Amino acid sequence: MALLWAIVHGEEVASVTLGMRDSFDRRRFEIDEALREESVGDAVDDIRWAQRPSTAPLVPGAQCRYCVLLDQCPDGVATVRSNRRYPFPAASAVVSDPTM
Repeated sequence: MALLWAIVHGEEVASVTLGMRDSFDRRRFEIDEALREESVGDAVDDIRWAQRPSTAPLVPGAQCRYCVLLDQCPDGVATVRSNRRYPFPAASAVVSDPTM
């Protein structure tokens, strides 16, 4: 989003540095025209999908549980429910046989 903000405000961006909080690892990426176009296109898609969830592509999968549109997507909700993992039953749920 920072790249999109810079483009909208007419700033020329030559590179971007991305970092991971937990590892303090930082990497610098050069920005070329193809990456600029892809970034703007992705941002436009995100905004469009947020305004009209019905236009979002529907490919339900494990990633649905992280989607911001999950509450508006019946297929995503069904996928998340079907992928839910249940814990092992508690030891107290097992009926012991007194004859053993």
